[in-house]
Amino acid sequence: MRRGGHADRAVKAISAFRAFGGLAIWIVPDLTVRTYGGTMDSGSRLLGRLAGARETALAVGPLLSDGEDRRRWLGLGLACDAADATATLIGRGDDMSPMSAALCFTTYAVSAALTSAALRSVSRSVRR
Repeated sequence: MRRGGHADRAVKAISAFRAFGGLAIWIVPDLTVRTYGGTMDSGSRLLGRLAGARETALAVGPLLSDGEDRRRWLGLGLACDAADATATLIGRGDDMSPMSAALCFTTYAVSAALTSAALRSVSRSVRR
């Protein structure tokens, strides 16, 4: 396999995952939120689209960079996953059902696992 091949695949995997989620909440916020068991109002649509833009940027950033810059992008994505999980913990008692919280945490866990794998692969290829 060519040098960096595993890193490229790992980065493409997390980028595809983030791009799908980011574009979904931006393009069809009501459907995306209903999938997670929530409801939407105009303020929520705005916040969802802001989060969708962030996720899309976190998807594209690692694809357009390499080396240490790619690691920084992936690290920022991992930090956002942790912040999102914390926000869900803080807000889950408000109006969030246990099922919605579980779906959110599953999404963050998948994102964090894919991002961690990409970070490990990129770190190995940067050291070579």
